[in-house]
Amino acid sequence: MNMNDDNSGLDENSTKPIIIKLTNPHATQEENLTLFASVWLDLIKKDNLAFYNFGLDLVKRTPFGILSPNDLHKALSVAIAHKATNIKKNNKEINWVKNFWKKSGKLLKLNISEVQFQSLSFEDFILIAATQLIYSNEILKLLNLEEAESNNISVKVFKSTLTLDEAEKIASIVENILISPKLSYVYRFSELQGYNRIDVAHALMISIAHTYKEGRKHPQFKSLFAKFTEGADTSLMHIAMRGIPDREFAALGNNYELSDLIELAGKWSLIPMPGYEGSNPLSLEEQKLFGKLKMPSSIVEFCSKVISTDSQDYWQRIYAHIGLEYPKWYWDATKTIPSSKSNQSRSGCFSVIIAMVLLSLIILL
Repeated sequence: MNMNDDNSGLDENSTKPIIIKLTNPHATQEENLTLFASVWLDLIKKDNLAFYNFGLDLVKRTPFGILSPNDLHKALSVAIAHKATNIKKNNKEINWVKNFWKKSGKLLKLNISEVQFQSLSFEDFILIAATQLIYSNEILKLLNLEEAESNNISVKVFKSTLTLDEAEKIASIVENILISPKLSYVYRFSELQGYNRIDVAHALMISIAHTYKEGRKHPQFKSLFAKFTEGADTSLMHIAMRGIPDREFAALGNNYELSDLIELAGKWSLIPMPGYEGSNPLSLEEQKLFGKLKMPSSIVEFCSKVISTDSQDYWQRIYAHIGLEYPKWYWDATKTIPSSKSNQSRSGCFSVIIAMVLLSLIILL
């Protein structure tokens, strides 16, 4: 399509690429952007007439509409171009426009009802248009990335088994996240170092089962163990409710506020938060799995029952109770560890208890 000041229409039957001829060498950037904005509106008009008419209705009550009351299409084009000329790259706004298209369609393919767009203001409308004109590549990249993640998400979102060494590693990772936070209120998923929040729940249960088995005869056990399990529960709640994807954090840019982080945490929380239910399809499977889990401390009663029967298959029963595969090779190998190392392990479990007690005092939910 060829377009200049005298020809601003769009041939709806044409399947050829749209070509905009900028024939005036003295035209300002805003005047050139007005031509692009006019084509954008033509495409929107073709795809969703109601949304197009909604924009015309918004602009007629603005200075742009007052100046061109008989050509609201031109008035809206000028308004969009004015916004695009003065727009500064704002990752928060780009992410907002991306989310609009994610919910409503994909760039110029709108799937939105009149009821859904009635809440948009004039500023919202021209921001959507102007941001797309200037930053369409960034928006498309974010949309494609989310679509790829959605298509590739695995139904099996946690490790099928964990050794005690892995469980202790995960507990140490959680300790670092909570005691030395890199961000206010939230943490990024990458900080879990390849594990996820379901893995954390399983790891804390294994740690509790190990601590109970190895330390129950220690003279200070009873007084510390209650705090240990309370700290494990509190730690899991923090991990479950305050994790955010690195990609969405990066999209906020450098000028984010604490409220932005809180909003992201609400969206990705494994415990459904009011107003955010179903807002993160990528973690719904994980959310369902988490909903079936009990708090780490709930395993204590089961540990006590197994120990009271002098069960020789303590760990087999613990793993079955948690819902993990039993790593027989690992526990068979631990039976060959010299007694001195076994005592070190028992001593080590109490350093874990003390750490978890400290965590329970530090964390403020």
